[in-house]
Amino acid sequence: NPTTPSPAAQPEAVAAACGSRPSGFGGRFLTDESRVFEQNAWDNAACSPAEEAALAASVEAKAAKKMPADEAQKLDEEAASNWDKFYSLHRDRFFKDRHWLLTEFDELRTAGRVLEVGCGAGNSAPLLQAAAASAEDAAGASGGCGLQRLFACDFSPRAVQLLAESPECQRDDRRVQAAACWSSCVPFVWDVANEELPASVAPQVQPGSLDAVLLVFVLSAMPPAQMSAAVSRLTPLLRSGGSLLFRDYGRLDLAQTRLSAGRCIADHLYARGDGTRVYFFSEPDCHRLFGEEAGLVRRQLLTDRRLIVNRARQLKMFRVWVQAKYAKPED
Repeated sequence: NPTTPSPAAQPEAVAAACGSRPSGFGGRFLTDESRVFEQNAWDNAACSPAEEAALAASVEAKAAKKMPADEAQKLDEEAASNWDKFYSLHRDRFFKDRHWLLTEFDELRTAGRVLEVGCGAGNSAPLLQAAAASAEDAAGASGGCGLQRLFACDFSPRAVQLLAESPECQRDDRRVQAAACWSSCVPFVWDVANEELPASVAPQVQPGSLDAVLLVFVLSAMPPAQMSAAVSRLTPLLRSGGSLLFRDYGRLDLAQTRLSAGRCIADHLYARGDGTRVYFFSEPDCHRLFGEEAGLVRRQLLTDRRLIVNRARQLKMFRVWVQAKYAKPED
């Protein structure tokens, strides 16, 4: 049965829906509001109805002042160059390595062929490569195998260049090289929202050839119409039973509540100060995109919340992400 805890679900239920976690990971629950400032962060902590209403009212008021249409059009035309500038400035330092990736998406431990869309400068590649080696260690004489080949694409040529030059694509880690199942990381440029799969990789990524497609903080950089186009190109690449794994910003996330008036392009779509765009998802958005439009089967759909606390200033800040797992129907 698909896992779909409601926003009002108890923290323990949401944690269970995320799958098994290491001890101490994602398990710090706030059960007594009077203790809120005793820790720096609390897992699966939703804001109160009054706090949610105040945040929603603030977001709505600021969103009422839309970005002028000509400025929004310019952002669309300059999207690639703005991301290139972003990666030229920050390289691989802006986004932290996703140490939670294999915990939240256990499917990646056994997926042989994976496509990561929006790979950036490579915040997932080292974890997936390590999984290839550890899967073979765990399999031992059984001959089991995890990741064999990682295809990693991005809209930004600069991001792909950084990944191609990284140790993850040129490493001599004997443990990884010794994993007979590991083949290689294949970075390539692909504007998945507007272009067909590049001819340079099409022979390697045939329809029905992928075990998993990873969409982590990438669809939020597109307007909704482009999201649909992207998913329609990705779905045929999955094998029967293959997984589409998604995590991205949710409604009323701290990143949304901090955006100023005049940054809103359209409903829940904003422009950051550096010219990149960001969309904030709801669970219905995800099911429309992956279930209703793409015809995939829901395995998990949840809203993951974290309360960040500034104890010195007595401030509460809410992080909100939407996470989903959808599968291609079995033949």
